Amino acid sequence: MNRRIVFHLVFAVALLVAGRDTADAQTPARQAASDLSRQLMSPFCPGKLLADCTSPNAGELREAIAGRLTAGETVAAVKSDLVRQYGKEILGAPPAEGVGWLAWLVPGLLGLVSAAGIGWKVAQAVRGAGPAPAVAVAGGADAGALAQLDDELRDLD
Repeated sequence: MNRRIVFHLVFAVALLVAGRDTADAQTPARQAASDLSRQLMSPFCPGKLLADCTSPNAGELREAIAGRLTAGETVAAVKSDLVRQYGKEILGAPPAEGVGWLAWLVPGLLGLVSAAGIGWKVAQAVRGAGPAPAVAVAGGADAGALAQLDDELRDLD
């Protein structure tokens, strides 16, 4: 085997092993901090999650959260303290209480109503329901009635 190929294979295996070790080395507190930063909006980058904000202040806040969780504070305590500091706007999703329930229920209800309406229209189309075309009605009439209709239409002209 070529030395270059062997070197690349050894390097690739080392990278895989190192990547797996660093992923396993993440503590439960660090994982909880990461999860929490994906649930909170950044007070420094409008419209972005705390995990996605590139501001140095956001990085400091993420580290502070990780430090508090590593020190033994609960996720709920850290979250409530952040809400107290920054307001309810920091929450990524509205709380499921009071008017906040509407934010959770209305999209679901609209989805159900839309799905039911689409299902009803598809069922109608499959059954062939709906108004019968005028040609089909006229084709079912007898020849005498059609001749009388033609005569009356000619009289109108």
